[in-house]
Amino acid sequence: MSIENTLERIANALEAMVGQPPVPAPAAVQQPEPVATPAPAAPPVPPPAASSAPFTDTAGLIKYVTETYKALGPEKGMHIQAIMQQFGYDNINAIPVEKFGEFHTAIEQLKAA
Repeated sequence: MSIENTLERIANALEAMVGQPPVPAPAAVQQPEPVATPAPAAPPVPPPAASSAPFTDTAGLIKYVTETYKALGPEKGMHIQAIMQQFGYDNINAIPVEKFGEFHTAIEQLKAA
């Protein structure tokens, strides 16, 4: 079938439709509103544990460790790195805020020893 034949069929169909009343569009089917399902309640978040550390951010941690290292001297101060490794960290910046209190306690024990 050629394009000319297709166009001729379309033209004939349009001519046949001229003068006829328009066909009404089908009525829209109304969909029921989805029922909202409540989200499950999140478990309560416990308040953060009070930290005994005198610092609350990484900058404070670095300042504390630097001052402690200087006060202990290089021989005893090198044990700070061993404490970090006991906590599983090779870099002081990797210690999370949640561990500041425990880390501070360990350093204070080193200072007391």
